[in-house]
Amino acid sequence: EGKKDSFSAEELDSWGWLAQARKERKRSKIIESEKIDEQNQEKMVKKYLEFEGIASQEMLKNWTERKGLNEKDLLKLAIRHKKWLSFCSKHFKSMAATLFLKRKAKLDRVSFQLVWTKDEAFCNELFVRIKEQECTIEEAQEMTEEAPKGLKENTTAPVALGDLAPALAEVLRVSQPGQLWPPRKAEHGWILIQHKKTLPAVFNKSQKEALILELGEKWLNEEIKNAENA
Repeated sequence: EGKKDSFSAEELDSWGWLAQARKERKRSKIIESEKIDEQNQEKMVKKYLEFEGIASQEMLKNWTERKGLNEKDLLKLAIRHKKWLSFCSKHFKSMAATLFLKRKAKLDRVSFQLVWTKDEAFCNELFVRIKEQECTIEEAQEMTEEAPKGLKENTTAPVALGDLAPALAEVLRVSQPGQLWPPRKAEHGWILIQHKKTLPAVFNKSQKEALILELGEKWLNEEIKNAENA
């Protein structure tokens, strides 16, 4: 019975859902004539859940319980998502490549290692020793104090350049794998930075779809704003 309930704009507004409801109504209108292949339901649902960031059965259970969704609802949402993606692909595909190139410098990932010490002379000594292959950067880390919280020492896991402090990102963007930088002034001390490797961002299918959806959402928000101001 509850499925047939209708809610007033006042009610939705008092719950903070009115703007979202209007947006979803507009989205529904845009995609109502969108034709998609609805055959592979399992694949559609999987793709929709990936978009929602749901990566495990436990997350799915919590998410569906919180939203009060059953399998039928999930399929409806997955079909709706596929129709929206289909619409956005037609309209924003060419713009996605441009946006990717514009952001690529921030999306490229690097792995690096860092040695921090309070003393400039000691930092210089370590630089020479690593350069001369008398010790590794890992051994140098063991000889020095723990870096302040703002500086991650052992970032062998690749990090997107856009997530790093601008000065550090710039150093890693212009260096070559294996390159060791001379001591640089850093938070209350001195650091050595060694670039390990670069993993360039790739304009693959999932990256392309994410940007297409982002462009679609931006366009939809602008359409709503323009309609309100008309």
